[in-house]
Amino acid sequence: MKTISIINQKGGVGKTTTAMHLGCILNMEKKHRVLLIDVDSQISLTSSLGIKVEDMRKKNIFNVLANDEFIAKNIVSTEYVDIVPSTIRLDQAEKFLDSEIGGDEILRQKIEDLERLDKYDIVMIDCPPAIKTMSVSAMKSSDYIIIPAENEVMSLQGTSQLLKQVNIMQTRLKHHVQVLGILPTKFDPTPKHHREVLEYLRTQFKTLVFSHYIRKNIRLSDANMNNLPINVFDKKANGYKDYSLVADEVISRIEQIEQNKEA
Repeated sequence: MKTISIINQKGGVGKTTTAMHLGCILNMEKKHRVLLIDVDSQISLTSSLGIKVEDMRKKNIFNVLANDEFIAKNIVSTEYVDIVPSTIRLDQAEKFLDSEIGGDEILRQKIEDLERLDKYDIVMIDCPPAIKTMSVSAMKSSDYIIIPAENEVMSLQGTSQLLKQVNIMQTRLKHHVQVLGILPTKFDPTPKHHREVLEYLRTQFKTLVFSHYIRKNIRLSDANMNNLPINVFDKKANGYKDYSLVADEVISRIEQIEQNKEA
């Protein structure tokens, strides 16, 4: 089982959209059993999957982090993918983690407990748009991170800062987390600015950047509003085609890294 955090400290770059549609495509079409975990108090991923309020109250990541409950007890199953929902109370859990010695290790330990059930191949964590305790906890719990990066200069700056944070975790904390890839999102090939930013990304970060990108596509937003993954909502949409290609690349990159470790 591999854990992947979808993370960028800048909001609006497509973290939740990526977690939802990439996670569902991997689970439904690529034969990888996926569990989504929403650790963002904005509950966008939870809401996008249409989780009912009563289910959210009973089962959520707050129970896992602050009440020491098992993750398995807080999973909500949908017809598309399993999820541990978030809750608006999650900010309270973050304060609890800050006050606990080793609080940012709790999520990692809970995910390790889940691994013993052999129920999932991939755990995918949707992170909040800030590098605070919850995001650090998610990265410490992860084998890999995916960084969605919008084709804007400010997003590039955020990506560079995040890569520095990952390097600190690897060197100072001796943590094994690796960057699986930087995923260009909301790409529009028409404006020259977008093409230049994508070219800069590939020049600056080379093979860290995914070969495929996510084009700007209103059908992704429509799918979110209808509480449906894009592979169910509209298979003709560019958003489906793009995330399907990225899903294949995610699998390929993980397999290559794991093979290199064994060599």
